[in-house]
Amino acid sequence: MLSASHQANAKAALAAVQSLRCGRYRASTVAETSVHACFHISDGEQSYFAKVAHHPKAKALLKAEADGLRAMAATGSVRTPEVLLLSSSVDDTPTPQTLVDHNSLNDPSQTYSCLVLEFLPMKTGEAGAALGQALAGMHRCHADTFGWNQDNYLGMTPQSNRQQHDIVQFMAEQRIGYQLKLAQRDGLNFSILDQGWQLVERIHQLYHHYHPHPSLVHGDLWHGNQGCLSDGTPVIFDPAVHFGDPEADLAMAELFGGFSRDFFAAYRDHAGIDDGYSLRKNLHQLYHVLNHHHLFGSSYAGQAQRLIQGSLAGLK
Repeated sequence: MLSASHQANAKAALAAVQSLRCGRYRASTVAETSVHACFHISDGEQSYFAKVAHHPKAKALLKAEADGLRAMAATGSVRTPEVLLLSSSVDDTPTPQTLVDHNSLNDPSQTYSCLVLEFLPMKTGEAGAALGQALAGMHRCHADTFGWNQDNYLGMTPQSNRQQHDIVQFMAEQRIGYQLKLAQRDGLNFSILDQGWQLVERIHQLYHHYHPHPSLVHGDLWHGNQGCLSDGTPVIFDPAVHFGDPEADLAMAELFGGFSRDFFAAYRDHAGIDDGYSLRKNLHQLYHVLNHHHLFGSSYAGQAQRLIQGSLAGLK
């Protein structure tokens, strides 16, 4: 028997899709976590993907995801699911982009936010050369500053995106330093924190001969956030976009595996990879491992320490 919360999520997803196109739809669960539920909504002819969340951050999280998908799609370099509608029961001003269930406003437990996307039937597996080439193209979208026009999210963690011209300052303050402050609050071992702050003080050495343009990056490119269509077209989703060091996406792709040698070879052929990447890779991976420490606990402390020590050793 479906739980009350699951039924509420499915009802919200169906209501959002009905606002786009009338029909007799059925919702089948794609995934469900403590954060959100995802549904495939179909009437047998037209299909949609809907993500529903019932928590205080829901509207901001889904808006950030929608903004990121639109930004990546606008480059024309990589396929992403089209954003069709962002709806929320906590906004009392209906617009074409915002569907409101006014009956829910009097009951906070029934508030929800829903993101409706184009449904793309995707295959999973190792990312290959096509994605490497597409990512290289997306990274050619540049800005004048590192960061983004607003903060967004890395998973459930707020991601600081204050715009800065200097990559060293951006990495030290908005990325590694930001996560170290969270780790200190979360009780990370003092010796690891001390080594982490030593690394922050020396980040400039990693960028002494490397001066990247602020490039549009996915920001959370692990293998679970990519797939491909039946014709082999690569698709990426669930971004944490910003203008950053393009090596950040490559480092995340390596962190948990799932990206083939052909992926990296194609990227290198179309964009090049600087000789110093192998050392900076630790820095970019550290950002994500510290975030995992914040989200999932102390089991990531040892990996964070190894990445810090590896970076420091390479600077001696």
